[in-house]
Amino acid sequence: MAKESQNFTIISLFAIILAFTGYIVYNKLFKKIELESYDIPKAEIGRISPPEPLPLFNFTDENNKLINIEQYKGKVLIINFWASWCQPCVKELPQFDQMIEIFGEENMAIIPISIDSAVSLTRLKEFYQEHNINNLAIYRDLGLKAYAAVMSYGVPTTLIVDRDLNAHLKVSGYLNWEDPQIMNLLNSL
Repeated sequence: MAKESQNFTIISLFAIILAFTGYIVYNKLFKKIELESYDIPKAEIGRISPPEPLPLFNFTDENNKLINIEQYKGKVLIINFWASWCQPCVKELPQFDQMIEIFGEENMAIIPISIDSAVSLTRLKEFYQEHNINNLAIYRDLGLKAYAAVMSYGVPTTLIVDRDLNAHLKVSGYLNWEDPQIMNLLNSL
């Protein structure tokens, strides 16, 4: 019986040492990685030359009303496909929100289209509130047909489209939309 008690004590001591070592390793390695800032890679910017007609596609607004992209003819468009789980998207959306205040809505439209098929409209509204997005409308592409029509292969994907619905640029990934060069490019359209 004494030998069993001694074995139990040794095993218990070994388990405590192993647990303590695991705790130290977790706190030193994994917590540090978790707290480090997420480095967002720069976007790939593809110039479409000559500019190509934008495929005509539909998406829905927050009232589930079907909208055709052709309704925006006559305005410069920034069409952004995004998702709430996408870290670069979360960084870009507030920039787009500010751009509306800078450029106004008379000659330009920023169309953020969520590809979150499993996220409710209520959750998207909460997402906008959490990130202080006040100027952007909520649009959704639940069947991913618009996303497929523009041949997107990741989020964020952003298209810059002229007044005649010709696509000039396709941006795959995060881009600092507040950059003066980007602002000048948008002004030129």
